[in-house]
This record gives sequence, structure tokens and C-alpha cells, in this order.
Amino acid sequence: MKISKCLEFFNIKNSDQRVAKYLVSDSRKMKPKAIFIAIDKGIEYINDLAIEPLLIISNVERPNVVYIPNLKEKIAEFAIYFYHLNKNHPQLIGIVGTNGKTSTANILHMLLKKSLLITTIQGLPDSVISENTTPNAIELINDLVYARRQKYNFVILEVSSIGIKEKRVEGLTFSYLIFLNLTKDHLDYHKTLEDYQNTKINFVLNSEAPAIVNANDKFGIKILKCKSNSVPFKFAKEIIIKHTLQGTVFKYDNRYVKTNLIGEFNMENLLSVLTLLKVMKKRIDYALISEIKPIKGRMDIINFAPNIVVDYAHTSKAFELALKELKSLITGRLIIIFGAGGDRDKSKRKIYGQLALKYGDEIILTNDNPRKENEVDIINDIHLVNEKKVTVILDRHLAIKEGIRRLKKEDTLAIIGKGHENYQIIGDKKYHFSDYEEVKKWL
Repeated sequence: MKISKCLEFFNIKNSDQRVAKYLVSDSRKMKPKAIFIAIDKGIEYINDLAIEPLLIISNVERPNVVYIPNLKEKIAEFAIYFYHLNKNHPQLIGIVGTNGKTSTANILHMLLKKSLLITTIQGLPDSVISENTTPNAIELINDLVYARRQKYNFVILEVSSIGIKEKRVEGLTFSYLIFLNLTKDHLDYHKTLEDYQNTKINFVLNSEAPAIVNANDKFGIKILKCKSNSVPFKFAKEIIIKHTLQGTVFKYDNRYVKTNLIGEFNMENLLSVLTLLKVMKKRIDYALISEIKPIKGRMDIINFAPNIVVDYAHTSKAFELALKELKSLITGRLIIIFGAGGDRDKSKRKIYGQLALKYGDEIILTNDNPRKENEVDIINDIHLVNEKKVTVILDRHLAIKEGIRRLKKEDTLAIIGKGHENYQIIGDKKYHFSDYEEVKKWL
């Protein structure tokens, strides 16, 4: 698109006839014939660009930069305009909810042919990697352009409250939505629970896309009452025939289905996908369901007898569901290793502590991305320092080593909080760290 035509979108008259082929918002991904979009702190990287852009557009005033003060609000629609996307892209499926988005997206991706998954998890087939749950608007639109070029029929996207609030999905046409649940999260960003809840609910209600909605969730019930093109799904314990750490057998559609997934919450995630596939009139491959494995870091059992589980749970509800499920499935002790993220919602910490005391036989408190907060203050907020069954080992390497040392054959070790992450953030530095690698080292 000609530069003059690009600027017309912002009601700016210009005679520049040079043709731009790309929009780029990450300075590390700069390419020839591109417009660089510098949002907020992105402006600090304009001098680091290896290739000179045809144009720089920003919401920050600088010399030789096209200044658009409300660029954040307009950028998604501009990218759609630039790439001529409109409705000319693969069908977009959005997953909405506090807990279970990543697992549900992965299950859907496994069962829906010719789908592209946008994910933070590395190493999955037919996927593109995002640094955030919902990519920034430019990255997201570029992913849709890629999907169109590669002839995928569907794109699966986790839609976060922050992504909605920052208008990363503004102007996009969703074909289907799944609403899983709504609890408490991201209060460090939203400040109030009401704002967090309204952000997600209004996104679903205001979308024209049909929504698959959890009828067991109180906010899901509200959506079902208000949205005419919503379809309910509802998990009931009665459908489970057999449930062990090795997997689950459940009854669905008058047949017995086996899956490697464990946990009632995973059955709920799976039911949402099966309901969507029926609405889409897609054939359900029941044999393939038995091959689905937990996504890395989501209730991922990496060793049996003794059992070692790595889980990403970082909301109080996810934390409770994971521990409650494990406790119901094991015979030996449950040893829990966890911490809490620094510079994030502090209200979760005490709840984590209470839940750990309720379900755990032994607890090891440790670091989990303390960032710039004092790590001892974080542990004190969890409020377990005086409990007899609690040990504090701030070094996560040593915490995992100690947890494994304590294990007997019938015991279970739950390492909670980091899941698939391969880093630890201390101060403003990111260090390589993997719970998986540590388990392999000390087992």
C-alpha cells in the first residue's frame, strides 16, 4: 500500500508514493519496505532498527515520526485496513476465560483440522509463538495474514482481558467464541474486580459470533440469558467412569471415551471443544481424543511412582482446582512447591497459602518471578512462615531438589506456578530456569 494511502486512514494528506508491504512493531523483526509502529516505550527502539523503515508511526511525539495520539485505539483497525483483511481471513475462534484458555485452545487445535494456533507454548505443530497470551495488534494481524497465505481454515486465539482492554482484537471478526469461566485475576492491571469481569463479559456479549458458554459458571449463566446465539455446555461428575493419574474414561454422546487428560476442569475444557465442534458440524474424531496429551506445564505428570506434576496455576481458582484434583487421586503424601509472582496482584498470596495448608502434607515456599519485589516480603504475604509443615527455600533450584529428596514411591510432588516457562525474573533481569530441567537434574 502506498504511504499516502496508509496515512489517509488517519485523515492525513500526503503525496508519498512509496509502497509499504509490511507493518512491524518489534524492532528485532524489522524488514525492508516496512512501516514501524512504535507504541509507548516502542519509541525508544527506533534508533536500534537494523533496517530503516519507510515510515514511523507512534503515539509518542518525536521528530520525523507521524504522531497519532490515539494510535492504540486505532492500530488494529489500521492493520486490517493495510492488509485488506476485513472478513478475508481464516475463521477466527476466540477462547475467553480466567482459567483453562491454553489447555482448551490446545485441545481444539488437536481436533480441528487445518487450524493455526497462536500460543505462548513453544514446539507445537501448526502454531505461531506469541510473547503475550493475546499478541499486540500488529503481531496478531500479521499472524492472520500468515494463516491466510498458508491456507489455514481456522485460527485459534486466547483472548485475554488485557488484550481486550488494549484493543488488540478491535475490529476483528470472530467466527466462534468459547467462554470457559470467570474468577479473579489481573487485578494489578484492572485495579477492580468489576472492571476485569465487565471487560470479558462485554466482549462476549458485544460480539456477533456464536458463543459456546459454560452453564456451570455464574457469569456464563448471565451470558446465556443475554446472548441469543449462545450454546451451553455443562460438565457433570456423573459422566466420569474412571479417573486416575493415568487418564480419564468418560461417557459422551452414548459412547465411552478415553483421554490422557486428568482433572474435572480438563473435562470441562474438553466438553467446551466437543460442543463447539458439534455447532460447527465437524466430525469428532474420538480415537484422536485418546491421543491428546496435557499441554506442557498444564497438569503435566512427568514421572510416576513417585508422581511429579508441573502445573502453571497462577490464579487462586486454578491453584485450588489443581491441588484438590491431585489430592483426590493419590494415596501418599502431597508435597507442594510454590511461590507467588512479584509486582503482581498481592491478594492471591494469602489464598495460595490457605489452599496449600488445606491440601498439602508438606509445603516448600520458593521464588516464582519475584521481579523487583523483596522475595522475603512475598513469602511473608503467603503467610505460612510459622507452620510446622512449611519450609522456605528461596532458591527454586534447591527447593525442587529438596522436594524430590523427600519423595517416597507413593508420594506426589506438585511444582506449581511456572509451568512451561523457561525463565526466572529477579530484579529486572530474566535468567534461564526450567522446572522440567530441574526435575530431570535431581530425579
